[in-house]
Amino acid sequence: MDTLDTHDAQPEQPPRQQPRQHSRRQGREFALQVLYQVDLTGTEPHQALALFWQNFEPGIKGREFTTDLVEGSWRERERLDTLIADAAEHWRLGRLPKVDLNLLRLGTYELLNYPDLSAGVTINEAIEIARRYCSDDAPTFINGVLDRIATVVGKKTQQIEKIKKTEKAEKTLHHEPIEPSSD
Repeated sequence: MDTLDTHDAQPEQPPRQQPRQHSRRQGREFALQVLYQVDLTGTEPHQALALFWQNFEPGIKGREFTTDLVEGSWRERERLDTLIADAAEHWRLGRLPKVDLNLLRLGTYELLNYPDLSAGVTINEAIEIARRYCSDDAPTFINGVLDRIATVVGKKTQQIEKIKKTEKAEKTLHHEPIEPSSD
């Protein structure tokens, strides 16, 4: 009778999970690169995207997110630039580096058009991308501008109301007394 030598047996490894091939951050970075190309070359966004996709193959969701960011922020750039100019006190948009301006456009577009994303996520993502692609002062500047825009467009108020509703629901669930609202 053969016996199994357990000392040589390797423990069974759980299957590895595949990392998300293209995160939203990567979609934002792709969008920033495409918009920068559009600014430098004067190419139409759809042409710049087509050229970009010849060199990069994101998943379907990554491609959709990037495309929406590029086309939407380009289509709405006048509105976005007005919000940015109002929030960027003492700065003319023409003086901003193109990368910074396009990152602000992307962040502002996201604040206005992605209600499922909190202002904090959008702003933090823009800061991280600024750390990678912009000057040392840019992350602080971008944080301040996007924070002002989030306040102006009511995104921060929406978040506060959502938090209050969640807290109220949790108290109701746990039978805790609910204090009257001061609103």
